[in-house]
Amino acid sequence: MRALLVCLFSLASWVLAASGVQPALQAPPGVLAFRSFGAGEGLTNISVRAMAQDPEGFLWVGTEDGLFRLEGDRFRRFGEEDGLPSGRILDNGLSSGLRRGLWVSTNRGLVFWDGQRFTRAKALGGVDFEDRVGVCLAQGGLILSNSGKARYLSLDGEPFQLLQGLPWGTGLSAGTYDKERERLILVLGRDIWVRQKGAWANRDLSKQLKEDVLAVLVDGAGRIWLRTQERLLCLATLEGPLQDPPLPVPMSVVNTVNLGADALGRVWTNTAEGLVWVKDGTSGFIGTREGLPQGGAVVLHADPQGTIWIGGEGVHKLLGEGLWTGFTRRQGLPTDIVWTITRTQDGLLWAGSAAGLAVGDERGWKVVPRTRGNQFFSMAEDRDGNLWMGYIPSKERPGGFAVRAKGSLDLQTIPVPGLPERGFVAALHAQGETLWIGTTSIGLLRASRKGTQLEMEPVKIGAWPQIDAISRISPDGRGGIWVGGLQGVAH
Repeated sequence: MRALLVCLFSLASWVLAASGVQPALQAPPGVLAFRSFGAGEGLTNISVRAMAQDPEGFLWVGTEDGLFRLEGDRFRRFGEEDGLPSGRILDNGLSSGLRRGLWVSTNRGLVFWDGQRFTRAKALGGVDFEDRVGVCLAQGGLILSNSGKARYLSLDGEPFQLLQGLPWGTGLSAGTYDKERERLILVLGRDIWVRQKGAWANRDLSKQLKEDVLAVLVDGAGRIWLRTQERLLCLATLEGPLQDPPLPVPMSVVNTVNLGADALGRVWTNTAEGLVWVKDGTSGFIGTREGLPQGGAVVLHADPQGTIWIGGEGVHKLLGEGLWTGFTRRQGLPTDIVWTITRTQDGLLWAGSAAGLAVGDERGWKVVPRTRGNQFFSMAEDRDGNLWMGYIPSKERPGGFAVRAKGSLDLQTIPVPGLPERGFVAALHAQGETLWIGTTSIGLLRASRKGTQLEMEPVKIGAWPQIDAISRISPDGRGGIWVGGLQGVAH
């Protein structure tokens, strides 16, 4: 079998700047994916003030002009013509029942949606509260107060019952119902009250807090989370120490403060700058740079499936649990069609696309000069840190494959003798001193270094014809390789 010799470059290029220090593997800044709903999806008013999901699974959105329910991919509007006292929904003015229905707080009174119609509070024994604003409980019900210094509770639209045992004076600032543990948790300013099995217990946090608690949440482990304007706090038990988890950014003031827990156990809250999450001593932040949609997170809602929804200018659903960061042309890639990616020993991230080669670090993406005319399909780094790349040829960069020496951004073209004009290198794999090359028209090649040269020879694969297309080369973990092509798979 005749070997083909190709002059490569000086031997110094093969051993360029080998360093024993491992670089920090920083990724380019990307964005998270949100699915957005606006006027085109039936949300005719995009000024969102409240969100809740009822026990039947419908997401409800309260706005400055109308109540909307998500039905499939579109929103349906409810207004005064449907029985609402007013189309103006108050901040955080929606509360799901435990087993059925939804409480709605408007600027002209309160109603309960039972799945068929809206019922005024008056019909549920709330005569004194016809035009009063109630305290909606997240995932629970509604509490009302009257001028006679009495409080009343309704769950699932049942008649109001007198809620006894709470001190009078400080107004209710937050509340929730922990369905799993059957306990009602209310906050009166800085005083936490928990009712379980008919008995009340409380914890006064006035010495630890300078601000009132604005939102409360119980997570899957039963911990009580508290949010003030400037702090996010946690109580493992009502009597336990008040924990102050580290946060990625300072808390900031928003009109409506919300808490939610996702499917991964992360606790989320909204700030004036974006979204903050915490879990087990770790934390994260999503702002406009990370993909937060225009309008910010005025309202935050975590549905029973643990999906995060936000409202501001429209409604937005966080996709992929916030674990996937996306990169497109907006972040500096030459095109959105990417065929291959790899990270090299020096910490750089490389993306071969349908319109050139891009390299990324913590500062962002940069298109490698003189590559926009080529589609890059394959990449392989050898043990010395040199990066080999296969591409579709162009007038500016003819057929063969390219190599980037470690520490450089320059590409050198290596011709492949016998490769037709329209053929190209579709697969590469570096293995010790050997570089395996899969082509679209002359089969599999094996290349090895001979001094300052690269020697290539064709490799016969069993009964496969020599003129064949190789699309994939993968190591088998034992020193051999797997090869995929038009004839199937070979080993």
